[in-house]
Amino acid sequence: MRRKWLIAGNDGVGKTSLASLIEGVDLKAKKSLDLQFRDKTIEVSEGYIENPYLNSALIMVGQNQALVNIFVIDLEKDCHFPPNFAKSFTRPTITVINKIDLYDKKQVKKLRQIAEAIGSDHIFEISIKKGTGLDKLREYIKEIEDERCFL
Repeated sequence: MRRKWLIAGNDGVGKTSLASLIEGVDLKAKKSLDLQFRDKTIEVSEGYIENPYLNSALIMVGQNQALVNIFVIDLEKDCHFPPNFAKSFTRPTITVINKIDLYDKKQVKKLRQIAEAIGSDHIFEISIKKGTGLDKLREYIKEIEDERCFL
């Protein structure tokens, strides 16, 4: 079984755009209550995060099928990831703060606090639309995928 990048977050945070970056193709956003399985990614619908009773299902998928678990946040909606949620996973975790170009310093500070509270191994601040911070994220993705070749 080939492990995939699991991407979770609220609707509208840029999950599909991030999946497009990883997949290397332009994907169209598709509103769904299900998991979207693709060649390299699994996109998790907002419902798995908003409803605490589905957290265990998300953790199970993250443990069994994920290469890396990615939690995407922005300030458009409240963040529904519980504190230290990333610590529930044995697979590596990252938090991506998307739309960084839209926020002032105070908002960025708040987003960093939210990201730190999630407890991920790494935090990336990006703007997919503007290209900000994507070099570091692409480098991380390449590093992980190169490591996978040796597993």
